[in-house]
Formats: sequence, structure tokens, C-alpha cells
Amino acid sequence: MTLSENIVDYSNKKILAPMSNASAFNPLGASRYLADAAAGFGLFYISPHSLDLVYTPETVDKRIIGSTRSYNASIGTIDYWKDGQLNFRTHPSEKSCVIFQIGTADPDLALQAALTVAQDVAGIDVNCGCPKKFSLQGGMGAALLSKPEVLKKILTNLVQNCGRPVTCKIRILETKDKTLELVRMIETTGVRALAVHCRTKDMRSSEKAQWGILSDIVNAVRTIPIIANGDIWCYDDIDKIKKLTNVSSVMIARGAQTNPSVFRMEGFLPYDEVVKAYLKKCVDTDNSYQNSKYTLLEMYTESKHTKAPEYRLMSKAKSLRELCSIFGIESYFDEQQMVHTARSIMTTPATPSTPQGENVAPGPLPKNQILVIGRRGVGKLALIIKILNASSSTLSPSVPSLTDPAGHAGLFVPWRIDTKSYSADVQFWINEIEDGDVGLKALRQYKGETNNVISMPNSIVFVFRKDQPETFKDLQGWVAFVRKHELATALCVGVSSNLRLMVDGIEARREKERAIAQAQGKEQGYEDWCLQNGFEYIDIDERQAGDEDSAQSKQVGLARVLEALRPNTWNCMTAKVAVSVDLNPLERTQRSDKEEREQRSGAILRYLCIGDSY
Repeated sequence: MTLSENIVDYSNKKILAPMSNASAFNPLGASRYLADAAAGFGLFYISPHSLDLVYTPETVDKRIIGSTRSYNASIGTIDYWKDGQLNFRTHPSEKSCVIFQIGTADPDLALQAALTVAQDVAGIDVNCGCPKKFSLQGGMGAALLSKPEVLKKILTNLVQNCGRPVTCKIRILETKDKTLELVRMIETTGVRALAVHCRTKDMRSSEKAQWGILSDIVNAVRTIPIIANGDIWCYDDIDKIKKLTNVSSVMIARGAQTNPSVFRMEGFLPYDEVVKAYLKKCVDTDNSYQNSKYTLLEMYTESKHTKAPEYRLMSKAKSLRELCSIFGIESYFDEQQMVHTARSIMTTPATPSTPQGENVAPGPLPKNQILVIGRRGVGKLALIIKILNASSSTLSPSVPSLTDPAGHAGLFVPWRIDTKSYSADVQFWINEIEDGDVGLKALRQYKGETNNVISMPNSIVFVFRKDQPETFKDLQGWVAFVRKHELATALCVGVSSNLRLMVDGIEARREKERAIAQAQGKEQGYEDWCLQNGFEYIDIDERQAGDEDSAQSKQVGLARVLEALRPNTWNCMTAKVAVSVDLNPLERTQRSDKEEREQRSGAILRYLCIGDSY
């Protein structure tokens, strides 16, 4: 979307309102990401039948002007920093849904602020309704309601020069006539829509919103959509206010703060489901715990006087991880923190301001691939990390990415197999099986529907959770594929629930959990099914019985995965010539130290780079 394109349609929309308390609670001013709780949960619910647009919290013009725009590789966002503070954060995928609200009292400053963020947002909104002291003292917010000549200059300057659709959000005035006079003036400036909070600047939120005046505003303003705001608490209220007043769109504030699923036509989601989804969004976007805590407490609608355990625990929480642990998702927090750290380490300071790989046409994939598939979150990437750490081979110098340079989706992790007899540079290609999709999308790709630009993998590794039988059933859709293409290796690897955190130094193995998982695998008949359908079943938790170094000893668990993958006849295999080279002790020590440093620096951090999608 270029600056000259005005593509936002404000008609018949459900919109998340800007809310300063919910989204700017952090005293450091460092939490301004798009799906910000009450401005917070945002795009988690965007779909054809739910939320359409998100207004950001008000940002004062001087605060955003002069900000440095940068790409945050650790979480994939675009960040605007100034004087050590994060003033705005958004994700590239959300650009078409974000309306950036400016607090301003000056036409030129308003334009500078709008142009600062214009490339990353869908529209610009001017706050003309905030009744708080800091806004009024600066001539911003509701102060503009009594200065229509200043407001007209601001809106006109933005409409003519910022290259984005412009809107404004007002409150009603003391009389109907004054309100109608104001909205008619605003219409003449060329704004694309007008949001009306149905209270005066002196009314408290506890006082009932005056919906009645909306009908008069709709009749007075014929050329732009009117967006109703105030006392919309459930989906039924959306239909009710539209029928009573003929407004085009609705904007919800406190109703969304209480339960962001208010936008769902199907009705509210359960509290626990909403909270967990919101907390994961906070973790994904590195939201401050203060802001997250504030929003969670606002969501909690049960009587606070009963001192329910959950509410007491949330009140005492001092970190985002503590909040996650209250609802049993601390493991998600731990994993994502490792992911964020690894991504940051992998990214050089010269990271481009926009993600790499955009608008790149797909090309041929590299040969010699090991296709790793399974449902979201089963532990595909964690398995690969274990393979890399357990391997005595050196790591390939290339770095994996979310999308390879040719533009294909998935994660590509290079692996240099280096044995006594040969070496080969191969590549893990991690792909996800979505619910209800047994790999048909990937199958269609491999069937040549892309003119054979995608090379055939040499091997396939299917990963599933032994305690979740439904993740094993997805394998059935790949049987015909494996039989048809006669792959060198077809493995089915069963993992336990804590594999994703079982990287050396992160979480120790637990004997009891392993024994239970092994028993579950036998009860489900995983091994028998695999034998009948061309897969080798490997329980990743199984331990070697007897002497692991014995030539007659059968490899199991991770050792068997390594053994199964290494002997393949790779196209890129290079045979080694047996040459004895005698190194003096100093040379041996220097080489050993160098290899150990490379292995330690690369094994975990360079490859633990993607979230729980893998």
C-alpha cells in the first residue's frame, strides 16, 4: 500500500476504540503495539465476522515526530523509538487495519506526526474528545471542540497532504445545535469518517451515553460514515444501536476491555480462553507486564470483593511470566523468551527496516532436503535442535529464516553431516499441518502443480505428540505420498510434551514422564501402524539398553534418528579419502577449542529462532 492509496472503507465496520488507560498504562511509555489489550487484544479476533479496524491509543504529535523506525527481528514488528522510549509498535501484517490516532493542536505538527508513521498504518485519526487534563492544557483532545477553526485547519492539512485517509473522533457538545454545526464543519474538510462518543466532555463514563443524538448527526452528515461509540457492551448492542440511529459503524471501548470477544457474532468466548489468548499475544509482542496486568484485572468481571484466588494472584504478580503461570502457560512464555533472544542474537545491527523476502517470487528449493512435518506446536524445531546438538558434525555456516530467499513458506535449517566416510550439506524444511489438513497443500506442491520448481525431499520426518493421538492421525494423509515417491527415509517420531524445552541446560528429562509417554505410545499402537504403512517409528524418549557403544547394540531414540538420516545417499555427498594426518598436541588443542566454540555458539541460539509454530 503506497502513500497515495486511500483504501480504508469505514462503512459497516466494527472498530476497537483508542483507550489511554488500557494501552498506555506502562509508565515508561513502552507498550504501544497494535493488538494492545483493550486496544490490546486487537487482531486476535479480526475476521470477516468480527473486528475490522483498530485505533491506536492517542500519541501526542511531538512524541512521535523524530522517532527512529526500525525492524524488530526478535518479534517481527516495526518499532518507533525516540529518546530511549518505544512510542509505537505494529506488525507489517496488520498495516491495513491500524488507524493511528494523533493528539495535536497544530496543523503542521499534526502533518509531521502523520507522515512519520504513514507507511505503516491504514489511516490517521485526530483525537478531539479526550477530556483529560494533559490534553486540555495542551489545546488537544476535547479542547479542539471549542476551537473549530483550529480543528478545521488540522483536518484540512492532513487530508490534503498526509496521503492516508483521515478521520476524527469527537464528543457531543452541550446542545444538539452546537453538535450539528460542528459535525457539518468537519464534513467539509474531506475526512473519510467521523466517530462520535455519545457523551459530553464533562460526563463521566458511569453516566448513560446519549444515543438519541446520533440519528440527528446521521441526517445532518450525508457524505461520510458515522461511527457510534458509547455503552456498547455486547454484540446485540451493535445491532441495537445501528437500528435505532442508522449509524454506519460502531466503535467499542470498555466493552472490549472487559472481554475482547465482544466483536464475535457467535457470542462471548470463555474467560479462560480469552485470557490465555491475550497473554500469548502479550508474550509474542513483548508487552510490558504492567500493561498486561492492568488489562487482565479489567477483564476480570467477577466481584473483586470476594478476593478470588485468581484475582489475588494477578494483583500480586510482578512479571509477565507470573501472569502466565497463573493460567498455566508459563512454558509458552519460557519458550518464546528463548525464541526472542535467539532471533536478536542472530540479527545484525544493520537489520533492514522492513522484513526481508517481501514480494519475492518463489524459485526452486535447494536439493537434499529432509521434510519435517507435524501440527503446530508438537516440537518440530526442538527435535531438530536436539539433532544438531547431538551430532558430531559441524554446523552449516548459513542461517535459517522464516522464509527462504526464494520466497517459500516454512523454516529452513541447514545441517552439515560430517562423518568419517563422507560429508554432505543438507537442509531441514519444517512445515506445519493445520487442523483438518493432512498435508494436502504440501502434497499438491510436490505433485508438480508449480511446474516442478520444488525439488523432491530425500527424506521425511513426521513429528507428533505421544500424549495427543489426534496429532498422530495426520500421518495417514502422507502414506500415499511416501509410497509413490520412494523416499530414502520415512520416519515417524513420537515426542513427549516437554521436548520443546528439553534442550541442554534448559530443562532436565523426567523419568516418570518418559515412562508414561512410552506406555501411551505402545497402547496406541503407533509402532504397528507405522510398520504396516512404510514408516519407521522412533520413540525419541527411548533409552539404549545395555552397552550403547556395542556394535551389536540397536540404536534407539535420538541416536536412531541420527543413524537413519546419515547413511542416505545424498546427491551432494562428498566421499572422504582416508589420509592420516598427525597433529602435534598444540594443533589438536587449538582445533578442538575452535570447534567447541563454534558448536556452543551455534547449536542452540542460531537455530532456536522460530516460535511455537514449529
